[in-house]
Amino acid sequence: MTLNPYRRGRKNDHVNRILKIASVCVALAALFTLIGRKSSRETEHEHMQRMIHFDAVVTTNDLNAPKQIYVKGSDGIESILNGHLDLIEIHVAKLVTKRSKPLYYDGIEAVFCDLNWDLYKQHPWKYPTYHDLISSSHDCRNNSIKVNLKDVAEEIRDHDKKKSSSSEIQVVDDVNLIFHEGKSGANMISNVLQYMNQDMHKVYSDPGPMISALKMCGESYTLCSKETVGVIFSDVSYIMRRVPKTSTVSKIFFKMQAAATSNLEVVLSVMSRNKWAFIYREPEEVLASYLNVPHPTLRSKCLQYKRHSPIQMIEILESFQLQSANLSNEDLCAIYLSSLCASVLSVFKQYSSSGQLFNYNQLQNIEPVLKHFEVQTDNHRTTKAAYAQSIYAKSKEKEVAWIGDNKEKRTHLTAGMEKASIDYLAFNYVTLENYRIKP
Repeated sequence: MTLNPYRRGRKNDHVNRILKIASVCVALAALFTLIGRKSSRETEHEHMQRMIHFDAVVTTNDLNAPKQIYVKGSDGIESILNGHLDLIEIHVAKLVTKRSKPLYYDGIEAVFCDLNWDLYKQHPWKYPTYHDLISSSHDCRNNSIKVNLKDVAEEIRDHDKKKSSSSEIQVVDDVNLIFHEGKSGANMISNVLQYMNQDMHKVYSDPGPMISALKMCGESYTLCSKETVGVIFSDVSYIMRRVPKTSTVSKIFFKMQAAATSNLEVVLSVMSRNKWAFIYREPEEVLASYLNVPHPTLRSKCLQYKRHSPIQMIEILESFQLQSANLSNEDLCAIYLSSLCASVLSVFKQYSSSGQLFNYNQLQNIEPVLKHFEVQTDNHRTTKAAYAQSIYAKSKEKEVAWIGDNKEKRTHLTAGMEKASIDYLAFNYVTLENYRIKP
């Protein structure tokens, strides 16, 4: 029987389609295999990225998409070179470092915008952090610029070396650093410093770019070296010290996040001659402050280091032969806070000439802090300082009067907190007290 050639042609077409589909399936299977392998690598990379930004405070989730990335020589960089834009964030695009050249880095992006500093100067308690100021600066939300950090830092330094630049830009050398244990009054100090002298002082409270720089290589410097972190931090701090020549700012304060205390050694290696202070609090009170939240496993910052611990925390865990996974919230938090104190004690003798320790309980009299930082005072400024001190440091919209809460903290103290503070915090607290200059 002879087949109809038309039907035979349709049969051949059908077979060809099946063969094509089969070949596509084979290709897709191979592609999915490759994607799966790549995906596992990307997942690991994303995990490392989370480590890098583990304690970063500032993000641009609330900002519109920045303009395209500018590099050296681009027209859009002039406003940065002239000091009219502020560095608000750094983040990794693709971090590149070299073991053979620890001073080299690349692949970090920096975001700049125009901040409304008058908001913070006039009411620092309404915008108690750098992130609050960024979120409230409308021009910043709509007009941010993204650049390569390494490139812009090099171009800025080259620009500032030119004689012609001295008439338009100044780099403030009088830089002061405030570190703290957390929940210990550091925000109040930064509010006082800004409010009492709005023209001469520029205060960065919890500056996101600086903590991101310090955590760029991970909590334990697993992604790159301390030297690399020092270079990144140096570039970031230099950029943030620049102000237009027309500015009256002569003194800059960086009130760091509590987590930055873990990196105190790196910071002081870059700023060895700058004044610095560490604010701490009695063990039971600070522990109760951290853990007195509705859901401590989700909200207490001291519990975020269970998986990614700073070097000093790892050393304490090893000295007690403990594993963080097996610890109670009270013990874990106490060990983390103790590690911050240990970071200070490890460098205090070397940098004691420029550093000073302050107990939270002595902050009712702010004068020793002002004296340490060589702050100019007069009757008017002293009055303004007292007013800022009387307001709860994070009042936000409402100016809430500050009320001492030591007794309240102790009413929330549990047996577990008390034991953890004795076991892990008391020794370093006593040592800090011994080093502290008594009035």
